[in-house]
Amino acid sequence: MGKGSFSSGDIENPADLNPNFEVKPLVDGVALSTAMEFSSVGVDSTEMFSLVSLKAPELTLQDRAPLYLSCVADKSGSMAGEKLKNMKKTLQFVCRQLQTNDKFGLVTYDEYVTEDIPLCAVDQDDCNLKVEAISAGSTTNLSGGLLKGLEQHGRREGLLGNLAHAFGTVCGGSSSPGSGAVRAVVLFTDGMANKGITDSAALVKRVDRVVKQLPEQCSVFTFGFGSDHNELLLSSLSEVGSGRYFFIENESKMAESFAGALGGLLSVAAQNVSVKIRATEGAVISKVHTKYVTEQLSDGSYKISLGDLYSEENRDIVLELQLPKHTVNPNKQPDSLTTSSIRPFEVEISYFDVPLDTRVKRKAESAISVTRQAAGHSQERQECNVAVRQHRQRMKAAQAMEEAMEYADRGDFETSAGVLLTRCRSLELEGDDVQDLSRELKDDILDSINTLQSGHEYKRVGQKKLLSCTKEHHTQRSTVGAQYDNAIHRSLKSAATLL
Repeated sequence: MGKGSFSSGDIENPADLNPNFEVKPLVDGVALSTAMEFSSVGVDSTEMFSLVSLKAPELTLQDRAPLYLSCVADKSGSMAGEKLKNMKKTLQFVCRQLQTNDKFGLVTYDEYVTEDIPLCAVDQDDCNLKVEAISAGSTTNLSGGLLKGLEQHGRREGLLGNLAHAFGTVCGGSSSPGSGAVRAVVLFTDGMANKGITDSAALVKRVDRVVKQLPEQCSVFTFGFGSDHNELLLSSLSEVGSGRYFFIENESKMAESFAGALGGLLSVAAQNVSVKIRATEGAVISKVHTKYVTEQLSDGSYKISLGDLYSEENRDIVLELQLPKHTVNPNKQPDSLTTSSIRPFEVEISYFDVPLDTRVKRKAESAISVTRQAAGHSQERQECNVAVRQHRQRMKAAQAMEEAMEYADRGDFETSAGVLLTRCRSLELEGDDVQDLSRELKDDILDSINTLQSGHEYKRVGQKKLLSCTKEHHTQRSTVGAQYDNAIHRSLKSAATLL
């Protein structure tokens, strides 16, 4: 594979912006690339930002792995009317997108939990009949519904049979051979859990245990519509399930929002992606700017777990480096360049290639030459690498949203809005080379500010929007916007708008 573009949103290819940038293709198309903030630094300068980037290959629907999908649908009394009608349309839309090698399961819940369709090959007629038969009931046994959905992925024929009993003590035993399928449970709800396990911390802990001990990897996606659901619970459930939380303010957009999640599940290019970064040649990694799970290993290297990569997706990790001090040859002229260069870090990537059904592991050096200039050399004279600057701005914007949410949660809406306005002004000061990304970030920030007018408005939609936007920009995966969508996302969202 040749040089790939960076993250979505019309960000330019860093290799075209800085000759000091290299794209190193790995097995079967997942590209690894690195960039330095500046191509040269003074001998008395040691601090620099860097970027490690991954880009997944573009897949078509013909390339994809089978999808085993369980939908867990809220049918409590509050779902009556348009919510239930739109959820039915969404479920039927999902079934129409699945193929003969996919599997679909349906669980509905109110006070009681019903397995309407076991996880099996898709039968369109049966799916339509079962979905149309759903009617609004009583209370909300969210925990029972979600655990039943996960149970559908814990059944191993010929090994332990039906693992329903295991979900009282959590699935155990050795894993069966992988099916090569992408597995997911999708939870729909509009309200609070008031039946079954109602304590949020206890439910998250239970789901975390179950997910970790399933025989095969299974993601959990949560969809909360309206203003009455517990966004913090749904977000936490999706985090332990390596999925995403989606806030649907208007239930008429339910199918379109779900199409975004489905587009990802139908375009998984790599699973269990991990990146190991080790400083070399005397350099030190002082900070890794990412919200993905990061572990510092005994040898001083960092391991970042990125989860799954969808078709065309990017993951861009900003690093803060401390470069070693450099000694200038006394025979050189004071204003001359030194001839030495360093390779400040090396990167190793490991992942499971879904289309090829095989594990890939490969090393690559940063392959960046940092030229050291004589004392007095100023970095301000150089052009900063655009990609590094863009992703530093992305991280700063997401951090500002987090900080704003903390103030708003305490009722200090004036300070919360001030934090966002300050970040917005900073984006406006950026040059034309980051205009596209800045505009997207500014739009999200301004939209968030509009929800900070009152405590009522913040509780109704503001907290949910800020939470979604923060995670979207930290993880580079769309939930409320579309800037990180791939072609399959866009196609399915377009089809969903016609419902």
